Amino acid sequence: VGVGAEVLTSGNKYTDGGTIYLGEKGITKDIQVSATATKEGTYAIGLDAARVVGGDSQDPAGPSKIYVSGDNLTINVNHLADSNQCAAVGIMAQNNTGDATNRSSVMIDTENTIINVYNPQDSTVGIQAFSQGLVDVNSNIEIHASDVISARGNAIVNINADGQHSTKLYGDVDFAYDQPTSGTPVDAQLNINLSGADSVWVGNSKVTVGSGSATPSDEYLQVSAFKLAINDEAQWTTDEDSFVNSLSMNHGIININGDAAQTVNIGTMQGTGTVNMKTEKSANGFSAGTLNIAGTQEETSGNQLNINFTGINADDIQDVQRDMNALAGNVKIAQGASVTSTARVGEGLISGAISAQMNNGAGTDGVNTVTVDNIQQARSTSTMENMKNIAAVNIVAWRQEDSTFSQRLGDLRASKEGQGIWAR
Repeated sequence: VGVGAEVLTSGNKYTDGGTIYLGEKGITKDIQVSATATKEGTYAIGLDAARVVGGDSQDPAGPSKIYVSGDNLTINVNHLADSNQCAAVGIMAQNNTGDATNRSSVMIDTENTIINVYNPQDSTVGIQAFSQGLVDVNSNIEIHASDVISARGNAIVNINADGQHSTKLYGDVDFAYDQPTSGTPVDAQLNINLSGADSVWVGNSKVTVGSGSATPSDEYLQVSAFKLAINDEAQWTTDEDSFVNSLSMNHGIININGDAAQTVNIGTMQGTGTVNMKTEKSANGFSAGTLNIAGTQEETSGNQLNINFTGINADDIQDVQRDMNALAGNVKIAQGASVTSTARVGEGLISGAISAQMNNGAGTDGVNTVTVDNIQQARSTSTMENMKNIAAVNIVAWRQEDSTFSQRLGDLRASKEGQGIWAR
């Protein structure tokens, strides 16, 4: 463990968890935390705030807390054991289902935070919050791990809730059920705010069941409190099945880069943004992932989305009405949801860009069939316009040459004898 605030046991009694303050705002410049483990079956953890509830249940241990302040926080965690029975975690907060009003917690209040987690034989976790643990980040943060966040058991993770910092996440969000070590439901409160063009999340959201776990009942695998905000040209890029319970967008961007088997499920959404859907042309038409938008009209009123079908262009469209309807079929909107959407296909070399209004029609099983109308297609392309410009330049040049030649001939005709030889 790099820095830990944990409990100790003595007989059947647990000591209260500790409290650690790392750095001070406006004074501390750099904080570096490193943790390396080499033995099989062990953890390598950067910051660890844990609470143990057990032993004397009438006198449980108090929580552990870590507060980090300053300019720059860097956490490097390495697990070098040649085994897949190891864990590497940047930040861990675990309350062990103790007092939910006084949780074990890690609070990050720095200008910049970087978390790098390395484990060649097993998964890595940037932030792990289990069993009511709390992690609150108020910082320009960048995380590199196979799972940037792993949560369960009504834990809470807040990433830049104020929207004033950049957030860069490279890895998945995992709601992880594990019967042998926990048995708690996977549901947790997760709030991620991506704000500004520098903010990105490259990864997927998932629910996993640990090895050795019996298949739990459905309610143990339900997530209800995952909130994601994407604002001011921030981007989320996903290439596998993913979900968000509540999505808010203010000129945000979602890139759905998987194949036709990928599905992205959005519970409720509000705001305006762009969805880029990777699309491939095949012998049978076009293939792309699926975007599902659910929620009632009140929850999703006033939403606007631009749906760009990328990877193809207007030259690939043979029958505009038919093909645009086929592409629109990759977007599913629950009946009662209100989303104003525009489907777009970029220009080709010859055919102009296409846009069409997407309409929610009647459907079955509570899902609206999306069709298009009011199709608009540009009459020209940038390539065609450039060719016209090139032609215009040639005409101007020819006219200039012709004018000069005509002038010289006029001079020759008007010249007197004995003025020498003129040639062209």
